[in-house]
Amino acid sequence: GFMAVCQPDSCKFYNMSVSPFVRYCVEIQNVRIENTNTTNGSYAFSDYNSCIQAGLDNPATCDCDNLIDRVFAHESEGLLKRFCPGYEDPKQRFYACKCSSASLNISATYTGMMPVPLPIAGSLFFQDIPPYSMGHYPPSTPFGHWYHTPAATSCRYNQHIGGGDGCNWKRVPTAHIAYGSDLVSHGFNRTSIPTSDFPSDAMVRQNAKAIRDSFRAVMTTQRCCGC
Repeated sequence: GFMAVCQPDSCKFYNMSVSPFVRYCVEIQNVRIENTNTTNGSYAFSDYNSCIQAGLDNPATCDCDNLIDRVFAHESEGLLKRFCPGYEDPKQRFYACKCSSASLNISATYTGMMPVPLPIAGSLFFQDIPPYSMGHYPPSTPFGHWYHTPAATSCRYNQHIGGGDGCNWKRVPTAHIAYGSDLVSHGFNRTSIPTSDFPSDAMVRQNAKAIRDSFRAVMTTQRCCGC
């Protein structure tokens, strides 16, 4: 399942208890994509692209996986040097990483993916946490994934995936909504973690469970993605 969170800045909610969380499923075309860099060896997805929406009235724009997302993925020092030259210079960190035109074209066509292991290492984008730094992470444990879905190749509800009209992914019509108050009631830990530290694996797993339990409670029909 895919998860979207309505952030306070865009939805004008200033209290997590009333912030909506939406769970929906996405079906994608069965493809084989060679020579990817972000997918950890999976052939089912393109290279993950980072997508940013500048305001509610503007469509999201997606481009080469940016540096902070690569840090979340525990990307190796070798790949960081290859795709994000100068990343060790703090003044360069907010500049775009560079992907090949071939990779970008495929990512603009097919759903992209990158793994997000534990510990959640995004803090290393802002500062080193000795002995760790970007490219040098604590031991990784597989945990979750991030995806991007290209708008140009989305299927309408009356279109078939891979039906010859260029669409290759489709959102299942049913969606489920939970609110921050639901998550908290199921044990979501709202403790603020400073950028000088990693959130504990136990806390991340606790919050993931709270999210799963919240949606199980609000779902009127049990359905698993891909069933």
